[in-house]
Amino acid sequence: MSTLFSLPQVTCSLEEKNRPTEKINLAVAGGRAPTREYLKNLAELNPKAKIFCADKGADYALAAGLVPRLLLGDEDSGSHVSYERCAALGTAVEKFDSLKDATDLQLLLERLPSAPLIISGIWGGRFDHLFSALYSLLAWQQRQGQPCPVFLADGAEVLLLARSGEKWTFALKEPEKAEAVSLLPFTETARASIEGVRWPLKGARLKQLQPYAVSNVLAAGRSGFTACCEDGTLGIYMKFSA
Repeated sequence: MSTLFSLPQVTCSLEEKNRPTEKINLAVAGGRAPTREYLKNLAELNPKAKIFCADKGADYALAAGLVPRLLLGDEDSGSHVSYERCAALGTAVEKFDSLKDATDLQLLLERLPSAPLIISGIWGGRFDHLFSALYSLLAWQQRQGQPCPVFLADGAEVLLLARSGEKWTFALKEPEKAEAVSLLPFTETARASIEGVRWPLKGARLKQLQPYAVSNVLAAGRSGFTACCEDGTLGIYMKFSA
């Protein structure tokens, strides 16, 4: 039994012992702007997804014709017009003072239902923002009581946060655009296997302080690959050309 997750550039299949989930969250944050076409396609591929936005993410969602069910933020980067438009369209809007400890994304994560998450508008910009966002997403994932994959995705980069015991199959829609495949340990160590790439690994113990399993590529003639997180928490990263 497997659960399929569809992104514009790749279909991801997770082998599961239990009944696959039908619920999914789609969130948009205020980092590098995904293209309108990418966000629109992402929503079309996941028509049952509930849409959530953190601050400037509402600008991106509205531009793609998407209306979030919740918009949360301090309005320091998102436009006032987007906040007003979302409210007029029936979005639940929560505003916060900018002088707060938690980030807009952290506050949004506190309100998300427990379900697999695809989040866009997360890449680019400042490294400290990306660092905070990544570890906030890891913490949220760990708090969920069921398998809860998290995808950080736009047209250029996709990162899947995979947990112990998960085996994934990736089918790339345009494999010629895949520039790199990397395995990133997000725990002190993570044991992983990967097939369908030029440099396969089997039960490799990856160290967080020596992350060497980067810049792999698809094996000749392949349009996909499989990767398994045997223990720990593993980031499965893909870089795509335009």
